[in-house]
Amino acid sequence: MTPWMNEGFFADMIVLVEGVTDRAAIIGYANALKGEGDLEGKGISVIPCMSKNNIYQPYAIFSKLNIPVYCLWDSDFKKHSNPSTSDKQREQQKEIRKNHMLLKLCKYEPEDWPSHVEKNHACFHNELEDTLKQEIGETVFNQIISERQNFYQMSKRKDALKRPKIIEHLVVKSKESGNSSVTLENIIKSIYEMRTMVDDQDLETTQQTTQENSAEVVIKEIPSTNTSGSNELGGLDKWFET
Repeated sequence: MTPWMNEGFFADMIVLVEGVTDRAAIIGYANALKGEGDLEGKGISVIPCMSKNNIYQPYAIFSKLNIPVYCLWDSDFKKHSNPSTSDKQREQQKEIRKNHMLLKLCKYEPEDWPSHVEKNHACFHNELEDTLKQEIGETVFNQIISERQNFYQMSKRKDALKRPKIIEHLVVKSKESGNSSVTLENIIKSIYEMRTMVDDQDLETTQQTTQENSAEVVIKEIPSTNTSGSNELGGLDKWFET
């Protein structure tokens, strides 16, 4: 179990993603949105599962603990849409079953290659990085990431994409030139909407508990009658006067 997974037990809400780059994309993009940002400050833990095969178990555990979960994965359409051999056809069917199972987990109808953003999950034909690159613009994306690589003296692009701070910088700079990712913004919006629902449910539960406790206090404060049958404070009738 990873340290990220352990943090989930203390969170108010969980976002399960496939990998570390997905985690960086969600956290970085959220931080770049004015007035939103700081998922962890809102009690939201973004946890990489290192594969969509590993999403099921933590989803079941956190759900059993009544911690709301938002899921995010790649349906891998690009990798498996056109199998050329019998082995690749079997791999394709495995991926389709995985997508069906994840959608069922999220209480949605099965699709072979889902690509959508919903209230409790999001999935893509390709990797989230590809979606971000396509919507921001490949040229802008590459220029900004390369500049950050040089700034931090990072030789590998994949390492740069694992840093939320670099993704945050990417989003801020791309927005300055009028580019953004509608998909990522919709995902962040869905995550915050789920978090708001959690707060509303907590408030409703607290109010209900307070009302029940208040009722118990009122009942306890009603004076008891003495052995003669008369009320010590002049009778019970005044407690029910309108």
